Amino acid sequence: MESISEDEFKYILLHEVSHFKRKDTLVNWILIILNIIYWYNPVIWYGFYKMRQDREIACDNCALKYLEHGENIKYGSAIIKLIQLTNESQILIGTTSIVSSKSEIKKRIIMISKHKKTSWKGILFGSIVIIGVGIVGLTSSSLKLSALDNHKITFTNKTLEKALREKMNKPEGDILKSDVLKIDELNLSYKEKELKSLDGIENLTNLKSLNLTFSYAVDISPLKDLTKLHYLNLSRNYFILNKDISSLKNLVNLERLDLSSDGIEDLTPLKNMKNLRVLNLYSNEITDLNPIKDLNQLKEINLSGGSRDGYNHIKDISILKDFKDLHNLNISFNDVTKSVVDDLQKALPDCNVKCKQLGELDYPRFITCQGWTGDEKYWNDNTEDNSFYAEFNPFSGVDIREIAYSTEPYTIKLNSNIVSEKLTVRVYYDGKKLFEKENPEGETVNIPYTSKGVYIESVGEGAKGNFKFELK
Repeated sequence: MESISEDEFKYILLHEVSHFKRKDTLVNWILIILNIIYWYNPVIWYGFYKMRQDREIACDNCALKYLEHGENIKYGSAIIKLIQLTNESQILIGTTSIVSSKSEIKKRIIMISKHKKTSWKGILFGSIVIIGVGIVGLTSSSLKLSALDNHKITFTNKTLEKALREKMNKPEGDILKSDVLKIDELNLSYKEKELKSLDGIENLTNLKSLNLTFSYAVDISPLKDLTKLHYLNLSRNYFILNKDISSLKNLVNLERLDLSSDGIEDLTPLKNMKNLRVLNLYSNEITDLNPIKDLNQLKEINLSGGSRDGYNHIKDISILKDFKDLHNLNISFNDVTKSVVDDLQKALPDCNVKCKQLGELDYPRFITCQGWTGDEKYWNDNTEDNSFYAEFNPFSGVDIREIAYSTEPYTIKLNSNIVSEKLTVRVYYDGKKLFEKENPEGETVNIPYTSKGVYIESVGEGAKGNFKFELK
């Protein structure tokens, strides 16, 4: 150490402090461990070798920043002198050192000799150039945006164009992009057969609310870029092209979506709408809710089938048990059982569940006629009191009807309206006769438990009668 001057010691210390600031010792140990693990891989060895070279050059640059003009030569001389006093074998494993191999030292000395300290004039000039280039770029971008905003937009559908002109209070003249960008709400409901094309609406990219109820929209693909929409009403558009709503998949900012009476079967395009709070799927053709299983932020869902048979044949609603924020749910006119509804209400005690007139699994939904009428399904929608009526009219002596599957006990009340001398009615369950009587008046037949294969046979020339099904 006696042969090293105070300035030379300062240069060495600056270099090593740079290693410390960069945490090179820790990095060095990581490289050693990786070298051990991948000792067989020559690419790893070469990569680490180049990293060590770059690390020393980086620390030289860092040290040179703190030296005065012309001191770079003295710094390089200090490294050469240190080589003369030591050798590579004295370097401890896992440590860093200002000294490296002769080939590496040569490269470093050349780099050090060419180092020039940046003057304040250079810094100022560089800053001016950068700022100038930025201003030119921004000006150019602004001009491009201005040109884009002022281009003319045409609409193939005059009903849409008229609605936009009224909204903008611009009865004449070209419609520019900048004009429609000011519109954030648009009501095109009840245009019926007037609004078959939505071409051009894709330019209204600032729309937040759009009502297309009963607009007879055939192709909704122009909606795919309206990503700022929070409210969209597409209800009662029975002619949505191929029942396809895939164009809605990018509208992830929607909070309220009404797709009622649209004939929709697949809900997959809705699966990423994590901002949705209200979803109306009334009277569609949906059977599977799994595509929306992750939308548990929903607060209100309408899955009602509408009326028998108003579509929607949903049987499994188990995914809704995880919808803890759900406040209102309508599953009326679907094929779920009462027990499933009970389980859901236990899981969501604060949810108001409307389940009027559940499907064929909760009470006999269809009466199947066999014989001279062929196979027909009868439904008399008088179900406010959980009951319905059907009429029998034997022809050529016999009328047989099969009652569809039911998981609930129910009663059958039989009445005859006799035209001929007599009408004999028999009720069978599971091959056994439960009831037989001539000219029944107000007779009740109890179907005692889960029933399948219940038949009613009526015999009588020209006689008529009716029976009432009633849930217990």
